[in-house]
Amino acid sequence: GARCLIEHLNDPLDPDLGIVNGASWYEVTGGMQDWNYVFGHCFEVTVEMNCVKFPKAKELYGFWEDHKFALIHYISLTHQGIHGFIFDEQTGRGVLNVTISVGNGPLVVYSYKYGDYWRILLPGTYNVTFACDNYYPQQHTVIIPEQGRTLSFNITMRPHSYQVEHRKMHKASNVANIIGLSSSLIIASGLTQGVLKRVF
Repeated sequence: GARCLIEHLNDPLDPDLGIVNGASWYEVTGGMQDWNYVFGHCFEVTVEMNCVKFPKAKELYGFWEDHKFALIHYISLTHQGIHGFIFDEQTGRGVLNVTISVGNGPLVVYSYKYGDYWRILLPGTYNVTFACDNYYPQQHTVIIPEQGRTLSFNITMRPHSYQVEHRKMHKASNVANIIGLSSSLIIASGLTQGVLKRVF
């Protein structure tokens, strides 16, 4: 339908189709988007679907019908990226507060109580670092192809207190638990391939 009764926004040839980045209108410092990004380690998005800020209640269902498929598809994009669990190699328990950082980007996410984590990523190649106090850090190269869907990527972190004699118990084939290895993880719909190589 018409977009705010503004003629140039109703032009079907308009490449933006009436969509505008809110920062082009005005900037807000210290809003919920900032708080969630910095402290909640997540994104908050405001979607304005109508030109009237407080529409009548009887109109709300129509807005839902107009936008529900686009909104559901948008929500489904949160499943793109990398997620999984981080375990303590010695105890097998989840590791809390592991930082998951991508390249030199400012956004850092943390693992939760049971070691679960989630990091949204667009298609591309990324260096992902897992780090936590009292554990040896790990870095993995993650390749997410176009139209890729996230698949579970679980890792095991070795604590600094790990006894040397226990290392002999791990087979060389268990490369996911060996420090000093870098993995290349290809994430695709229904397919995960791990390619590991030494990077000493």
